[in-house]
Amino acid sequence: MEGCDGTFGTSNEAFNLAYGGEKWGNFVSVNGLNTGRFLDPPEFTVMHDKGNEENAFDRFDYKPTIADTLSLNLQYTRSWFQTPNSFDEEYHPGVSNPVTGAPLGPTDQRSLIKTFNIAPTWTHILNPSTVLTVGLYLRKDQYNYYPSANPFDDFSPDLLSETVTQSRSLANAGVRSSVSYIHGIHNIKAGITYGQTFLTEGDSYGIVDPGVIPACRAYMEQRHARFSRPMT
Repeated sequence: MEGCDGTFGTSNEAFNLAYGGEKWGNFVSVNGLNTGRFLDPPEFTVMHDKGNEENAFDRFDYKPTIADTLSLNLQYTRSWFQTPNSFDEEYHPGVSNPVTGAPLGPTDQRSLIKTFNIAPTWTHILNPSTVLTVGLYLRKDQYNYYPSANPFDDFSPDLLSETVTQSRSLANAGVRSSVSYIHGIHNIKAGITYGQTFLTEGDSYGIVDPGVIPACRAYMEQRHARFSRPMT
């Protein structure tokens, strides 16, 4: 177990463990990061830049016979972080809610990334000169982008005119096999690999700047006038 602290409230923790027996072995590695400056900010002053990351890896080997070896690699990674703000996004000088006229809060956009990887492998010694290897793999990455809870907090003139939500995933799966042959100074290896990629993406956005489309400006001005009208 190890850890360290640095500037911007940064901390790192790590844990490694290896154990096993005559025919099997296992190695585990876990580490994490928490910081007040996850990404490079657009200003010299760091604002809205917290983030954390966690990684876990496990490698398991088992040898049921003298000619066979089974291996399994497992990995999981997660990271959550805020999108750094500029001064305009943090304080919104001279800008108010285009509907109600109320002051805008700091822009609060965040991202979440999750990745897992599974890769089992079987190695078989056919004879003293030939080795067969067969493996499977599956890796998936999931990315989510979250806007501010109040969509109008994403509005910043000359910077942001829309509020955006994203959900994207990318998965790779496949099988690979190879045969290696050694004879004297010669080494021959041949194999077959099949893989497939699965991609999904869902994006949604909303216009929060009434000046983008003239019709939106007229509608927002009407809404603002109605909200601002005194009660009688």
